[in-house]
Amino acid sequence: MSLAIKVHKIKRVLLIDGWHEIMDDTFIIDAFEIVEEGFEDDKKVYEVILKGGAIKEITSTGCGWIEKRASSGINREVYCPITSVLAISY
Repeated sequence: MSLAIKVHKIKRVLLIDGWHEIMDDTFIIDAFEIVEEGFEDDKKVYEVILKGGAIKEITSTGCGWIEKRASSGINREVYCPITSVLAISY
């Protein structure tokens, strides 16, 4: 038996600094890549600085979400290694 986590239902994520509130349907899991944003012929382009899995000692799997910020009214994007997640809540 596995722990079938329903990604689309995640409402909160526990990191070392506490619980983070997630906007509906914004939680994602994907490979980490560090990119540099630029423009070429008036089009936005991204140059990959560090490709996911390029350094074997560093996890290449990350997660991200848009965080609700009730105090400021401004939402923010959050990304972290999947290993930083201590718990999730529906």
